[in-house]
Amino acid sequence: MNLEVLKTEFKYLRDKIIEKQYEHLDPMQRKAVLNGENNCIVIACPGAGKTQTIINRVDYLCRFGPIYNTDYVPNCLKTDDLQIMKKYLNDNSFKDVTAVNKIEHLLNSNKINPQNIVVITFTRAAALNMKNRYISIGNKEKSPFFGTFHSLFYNILKKHNKEINIIDP
Repeated sequence: MNLEVLKTEFKYLRDKIIEKQYEHLDPMQRKAVLNGENNCIVIACPGAGKTQTIINRVDYLCRFGPIYNTDYVPNCLKTDDLQIMKKYLNDNSFKDVTAVNKIEHLLNSNKINPQNIVVITFTRAAALNMKNRYISIGNKEKSPFFGTFHSLFYNILKKHNKEINIIDP
């Protein structure tokens, strides 16, 4: 298999695997989650699934990085990897841990460190709810900052308190 065909096949399978991960979302939610832009604003009426969309967007970025529908192909890609990806995609009972680890390695080399993500909401209760929902979908290691504007800036001030000179009027 020539290199261009290998790359094209990988990109197709990669996107299908990522789509499968978020198939529980409706089409507009999935579009927001897999959005290729750096920033994403989610505006919708109450009960439309904004929180679920935001949590899944953060999960996508921390699990895969912004690779969906891009030209990203890992340097270590081999023809055998495509066979593993096809089997994983087509077999819902796929349990081969070594193969799953290989797929994760291929797909998550561009993942974003959760500590580089800030999720802002209006109330402390909403921030805590979002953080708990993020953790409940399997993200137990590190968590992004979930908080209010006030708590974000309070934490910045706390972290840099010796470097800040407050000018008295």
